[in-house]
Amino acid sequence: MAVRADLPVNSVAELVSYAQANPGKLSYASSGNGSPHHLGMEQFKLLTGTDMMHVPFKGVAESVPSLVAGRTDLMLVALSSINPHIQSGKIRVLGVGSLAKSALMPGVPPIADGGAPNFVALSRIGFVAPAGTPENRIHILADAITQALESPEIKERMQAFGMEPVDIPRDAYAELIRTEIPQYGELIEKVGLKID
Repeated sequence: MAVRADLPVNSVAELVSYAQANPGKLSYASSGNGSPHHLGMEQFKLLTGTDMMHVPFKGVAESVPSLVAGRTDLMLVALSSINPHIQSGKIRVLGVGSLAKSALMPGVPPIADGGAPNFVALSRIGFVAPAGTPENRIHILADAITQALESPEIKERMQAFGMEPVDIPRDAYAELIRTEIPQYGELIEKVGLKID
């Protein structure tokens, strides 16, 4: 979670207090209606009882410059998209979207620790295969992916992009997808989101 440099908050807890004291005055950018950034912020608003205005853009390439220029106040976004702006001091990171601290952002606490209990907003990249793919082919692909993720060179390259490689067993990944789909459906219904 990143905020414009001059927003007078230095933690997620301060952001929550500020938003609660100023309902509807803060705006958050997203990469579009229904995007992970949008849904994550709607979940954050629900958990914290805050009211912020959504400003959808056509992708991260438009939403990040809006935050950097101070036209929007905050956003959820992958580290790789904002790292140069953090380094330049144009934006400030308040928290990470995992429940645990991130090795890529030492000293930055989880958003959940700042008043949004159990909040998780992670950008995941995973591999899937078409239904009916022969099991032996899936094993070959899974083994190759595991080997790649264990490679120091791949780990270093991924970290340079602000990504932490995690090798999740395929059954666990499938369960994660099965669990998240209805959770997002419930969130969309609960807050009355319209995807247009």
